[in-house]
Amino acid sequence: MLQDKHIKLLQNLIKCKSITPTNDGALELLSDYLEILGFKSQIKTFGDGSEEVMNLYSVLTSESDGKNLCFGGHTDVVPPGDIDQWSADPFDAIITNGILYGRGAVDMKSSIISFIAAVEHYLKTKNPFGSISFLITADEEGPSIYGINPMIKWMYDHQIKIDHCIIGEPVSKGKVGDNIKIGARGSANFVVKVYGIQGHVAYNHLTDNPVRKANKILSDLLEYNFTHKNLIFDKSNVEITKIACDSGAENVVPESIIMRFNYRYGDDYNYEKLYEIVEGVVKKHVPNESDYEIESKTSGDAALWVKEPNSSDLISIAKESIEKITGKAPEVSTYGGTSDARFIRKYCEVVEVGLLGTTAHHIDENTSLEDIETLTKIYFEMISNYFC
Repeated sequence: MLQDKHIKLLQNLIKCKSITPTNDGALELLSDYLEILGFKSQIKTFGDGSEEVMNLYSVLTSESDGKNLCFGGHTDVVPPGDIDQWSADPFDAIITNGILYGRGAVDMKSSIISFIAAVEHYLKTKNPFGSISFLITADEEGPSIYGINPMIKWMYDHQIKIDHCIIGEPVSKGKVGDNIKIGARGSANFVVKVYGIQGHVAYNHLTDNPVRKANKILSDLLEYNFTHKNLIFDKSNVEITKIACDSGAENVVPESIIMRFNYRYGDDYNYEKLYEIVEGVVKKHVPNESDYEIESKTSGDAALWVKEPNSSDLISIAKESIEKITGKAPEVSTYGGTSDARFIRKYCEVVEVGLLGTTAHHIDENTSLEDIETLTKIYFEMISNYFC
């Protein structure tokens, strides 16, 4: 099912240095191949002049006016980091002992090619009672401003229908297909800056060390007792991602300190509630509003991507397809981070089925050709079951 030409296509896709939000020919490469299969492609560019993002919508329609099954994904990748630490150039896409190495091999160029290979095999044996489409963006790893959101608006405006969507994020845990992701916790970022009074450490009574206040703030935030009622979401948590403070000398109390932290939270909370919690803790230890600043943003509150998890046809199709190929029933969870599913869910039901996420964003990111083949077979079964 997964042929040498598909592996070559995948290698060429990884060789595109599509570090978010750069495209570097990735979408054109996919568009050209899909058009050979009979798809009609449109590459749409959105931006504000200073930054522009390319996005692809490609669709294959049948004579019947049936459902549309869409594959959602992204070709952009995170930066490779220190290239000298890689075993080979992260964009060479080398294969060693059946293992494909390269930035984006796991997250998530391989799953795009898996779905293309599955579609190609399906079209050789059957005809869909509806349409198959691809919705691929180039800024999922970035702020996601000029990617999926304007693409969905464009689709709405042009009455382009999608009934169900499969996203190929690497959500498997130990074996390919052992997990189906149907939602995600919310994500909110905070930056808190606390001011004090700089001075000589020997005359501490003349200073106001902001580090002392920051220590109390972080302690209270880390010890906050989150409620947890909806068990389909993992328990809410906060992680400190940056603490920055430097007076410039060993014997000088600093003037300020910056703390950065990220919340991942279930549907017992929302962004506004978290802001109230953070602001309350900060005010407790820094009563004067002129002595602190709070910046924050969210990429979305916790949400399920299907209306009724226990009766969703899309989940049933995914479960049955995976069990047929792997011999084991998958877990259905909200495990992992955020993705474009948080936006597409407003348009249609979404599930995520993909490779192992073990090496995603890592040095020497890699996946086995065997796992790509397994995922291709799973996708083929999902397409077949969807249009049966």
